[in-house]
Amino acid sequence: SIHEDSKIVSDIYVSGDLTVSNKTEVSGNIYSEGEVKVKNGGVVNGDIYAADEIVVYNKGEVYGEKIENWTGKVPDVPRFYYDDDEDGDDEDEDEEDDEDEEEENRFDLGYYRDIADHDYQLDVTFRSAELSSLSGIYFIDGDLTIDTRDNFKYSGTALIVVTGDVVVKGDLLQGSSSSLCVICAGDFTMKNKSDVDAVIICGESIRTDGSKGTVR
Repeated sequence: SIHEDSKIVSDIYVSGDLTVSNKTEVSGNIYSEGEVKVKNGGVVNGDIYAADEIVVYNKGEVYGEKIENWTGKVPDVPRFYYDDDEDGDDEDEDEEDDEDEEEENRFDLGYYRDIADHDYQLDVTFRSAELSSLSGIYFIDGDLTIDTRDNFKYSGTALIVVTGDVVVKGDLLQGSSSSLCVICAGDFTMKNKSDVDAVIICGESIRTDGSKGTVR
């Protein structure tokens, strides 16, 4: 779900259902392998492609085309989980024979722990100092808070992987020759009218806490 006065300036790909609500605005297209709901002042300026129904109600608005019974496929984004069992127990050998799609589409974030350049085994806060010289893969076994000033630009190239939630307080804008991808198993929440220039992949919701936020 995407809600609470957010602004998404890109296309959205969803392997299941999607709800756009509470004055959220999506400038790009939506591609969903499930149902799409636009409600409570949610706005979609682009087209909506949905394998199931497209439901617009309670002052929701869609200015593009609405294409139901869409037969396309979205890029394969796995279900994230984190197994911190280091004993290597294969207590259920039947899992090896379980080839259903849900199991095949699960991805253990522990993979990134094994190859991380920076490993944090607790909740952590990144401020301007940490974000001014990003480099490599960051693995955070906990929640991440990004606390920056207005119009702050990060520098460097990095992948940040978080087993919990991410909260952004302030701006996270793209600096020159820089790029950032954030993967989190939980929610990605923007506060204080945050502007975020990054690729965001999350297991739960992208939201704001009562103030406008933008993801580009």
